[in-house]
Amino acid sequence: MAIRLLSLGVASYAHLRSGELAQAAAVADVQRKESEQHGDLWVRAFALYFLAMAMLAKGDSAAAIRHARDSLALKWQLHDTFGAAINLDTLATSLALFALEQAARLLGTADKLWHSIGRDRMAVKEFLATRQACEQRLRQTFGDEPYETAHRVGLETGIDDGISYALGLW
Repeated sequence: MAIRLLSLGVASYAHLRSGELAQAAAVADVQRKESEQHGDLWVRAFALYFLAMAMLAKGDSAAAIRHARDSLALKWQLHDTFGAAINLDTLATSLALFALEQAARLLGTADKLWHSIGRDRMAVKEFLATRQACEQRLRQTFGDEPYETAHRVGLETGIDDGISYALGLW
């Protein structure tokens, strides 16, 4: 069963990378349901992350936020710092459209978590580009000084408190 669940994740990610958002979401939803049936929290969290990414790409921020928060809660419960970090970035990107201060603060917490891993966004160009685009959007719409202030709050907040803050949004 583990191989099937992981294969569904690979298929969902492949659809995401190909821009096939409906297929990505459908496969991720099957992965989520099957992982729930088998009690697999780790795979379910990745299914939720893939759903969040598909919803974000489709422009459904509310669904992206919901799925990313659910994934973040599971990843943090499992002490999966990488999984938590990618979900914080997804949450920040989803919020950057309308909740600028919160998004900047989450980027600060995400930066702190990525720093604890040892390598910024694992040097994955897609992760780095997403983070850079989010910051750029926030600086353009929120302003440099407000962005820096909110980002600093996220950086200076303990990671557990930063995760709690992220889980309490919307």
